Amino acid sequence: MLTSFGVLAGLVGTDLLLIMMLLAARLPAIDRAFGHDSAMALHQSFGKPALSLILAHAGLVIVGYALAYRQVTVFARDIVTADVLAVLRDGSLLATPGLRAASA
Repeated sequence: MLTSFGVLAGLVGTDLLLIMMLLAARLPAIDRAFGHDSAMALHQSFGKPALSLILAHAGLVIVGYALAYRQVTVFARDIVTADVLAVLRDGSLLATPGLRAASA
């Protein structure tokens, strides 16, 4: 259940990032429709929700998989200590680089 919410948070967060990029790109159609100042204000207002959703994605997916494996403390320790063999054994190697990049 938490993993599903994490995936949904990631999808919505990346959609917001895409919208932010389009608003800041100074496309003529967007500048005509909104005006540059309004587009940049909208771009700015999407920043905190996008970041919150991306961080929620990382947290929810990690906790969801940890609960699914019933090894919350071992799973968290393996990710924090970069025990690659244990993380690979648990099948979550793909989540580790994303977590490390988000926390850097």
